[in-house]
Amino acid sequence: MADQQPISPQQVQLLEEQVRKLEQRLNEAEKINQWILMDKRALEVRFDISEKLARIGYWETNLQNQELHWSDGFREILGADKQLKPDMKLYKQMMTDEDGDRLGAAIQKVFINRENYSFEHSLLLANQQLKIVELTLKLVFDEQTSQPAKLLGIVQDITVRKESQAKLERLSLVAAKTSNAVFILDKDLKLEWMNDGYTRMTGYTYDDLQGKRLPEVLALCEGDLKNYDEFGDSLSSSQSVSKELEIKNRQGEVLWVLMNLTPTYDYALNLTNYVAIIINITKRKEAEKMLLDANNELKDKNHHITESINYAQRIQAAMLPNLNTVKQELPNLFVLFKPRDIVSGDFYWFAAPHQYDESGNSIPKHKLMIAAVDCTGHGVPGAFMSMIGHSLLDEIVNVRGTTKPDHILRDLHDGVRYALRQQDSHNRDGMDMTLVVVCKKKHVIEFAGAKNPLLYIQDNQLYQLKGDKLAIGGEQLEVERKYARHVIDISKPTTFYLYSDGYQDQFGGPEGKKFMRRNLRELLLRIHQKPMPEQRQILDDTIEKWREQANEKQVDDIMVIGAHWPGKQ
Repeated sequence: MADQQPISPQQVQLLEEQVRKLEQRLNEAEKINQWILMDKRALEVRFDISEKLARIGYWETNLQNQELHWSDGFREILGADKQLKPDMKLYKQMMTDEDGDRLGAAIQKVFINRENYSFEHSLLLANQQLKIVELTLKLVFDEQTSQPAKLLGIVQDITVRKESQAKLERLSLVAAKTSNAVFILDKDLKLEWMNDGYTRMTGYTYDDLQGKRLPEVLALCEGDLKNYDEFGDSLSSSQSVSKELEIKNRQGEVLWVLMNLTPTYDYALNLTNYVAIIINITKRKEAEKMLLDANNELKDKNHHITESINYAQRIQAAMLPNLNTVKQELPNLFVLFKPRDIVSGDFYWFAAPHQYDESGNSIPKHKLMIAAVDCTGHGVPGAFMSMIGHSLLDEIVNVRGTTKPDHILRDLHDGVRYALRQQDSHNRDGMDMTLVVVCKKKHVIEFAGAKNPLLYIQDNQLYQLKGDKLAIGGEQLEVERKYARHVIDISKPTTFYLYSDGYQDQFGGPEGKKFMRRNLRELLLRIHQKPMPEQRQILDDTIEKWREQANEKQVDDIMVIGAHWPGKQ
């Protein structure tokens, strides 16, 4: 054995260098191994996240030892706890019998054909939730023996996708069958799809309009584009836009349509499409035009009628007595007169008759007549009756010279029946009224009433004289109509009131009821000593506030006449 040669310093140095390099490589390998482990863990985490996002899981069977493994994603699909031991029987129990048989047949096909196989099946979870999944069966082969080593089942939850498909199919069916038109436009408003509804509506086909921008489509249909710029600007608001458009179909007939244009966006809120729904509103627009024309015609007629009624009101107002003239005979007087409509069925009447001597000189009779008359009806019908009543009263008193109140009512009754031919017709229109004759020299009031009363107050005591229950005009069963005459001594200060039933019949107050006769009497007694203008104002304010409490409209003409006689001086 030969003597060993000593190692030179150079060789020692070289060996040390090689050792350092080996250690360095080992360190690098260790770091790489750590990085690999870290990447593996990161990949596993990412895979778990991907499983959840994609609603994917898998089960895996080792064909050598029949060991079964479930991924976390698969457990989540099944609604199974992580501690639950994997068991194919549990998986099959969630299937229908038919799907269980399909699974067995599919596994056989995979082993025979050595190819992947996919099918869909349902799962009924323990909480009774139904899921639809897609199962893909796949064999994993041993690299050395090329024999099947594992059976892999990749399961994806497609419940949401299936529901979306069902909704889409329903929407597609609606879009295809609806009489409305549906457009799908790209983000540049170019037509990508349209249903048959637009063809049925206008005669234009998809081939006529494909790829054209919405303005061109509207122009092709000869739509009203005057306000299109304004319409286009509103598309930037990211909201649905509606517009009524006038178009023409292929035959040149004019159609009115309502177009709703709605933008759609992807998950990143990027604009992808517009959906336009176009509804034929031609019949509605024609009906609107007919209604507008009818309304305009009604407005014109109403204007003419109102003008005529206003003119009639001026005539009626001219026939009413001048209160300034009346106050020369009876200074302490007020009249509250509020027609429900422009013209009134109520009217008040005054007369201070004179007689004439042989030379034609006027001799006053020292009598003042006051009447409050409520005719049948309101507005124009009532106003016609008031004209008849006013004319007849003037004739009876100023021409015939009748001054007794009961005789005046009798003659007025006969005159109304004659004027309206009530003897030979079914007309039953008439009047209710209060008539007083103030005899200045005798200091008495003579009163006669047709249904309406007279109220008077002396010494703070209120009295009521009722009128007869017989109206003026209308049906007459007796041979001769007679009214009672009442006489009141007014030698002491007396305040008296004549009124129609309109004031007491107004609805209002906290419960929406009528004001009622009793409240009117109490109000008059409470205010009778106040000046006449103030009494009128109180009466007016009271009834207005009464109606406002219940937000009620005036239901009848209102008339109250108040007068004060100072008594014998």
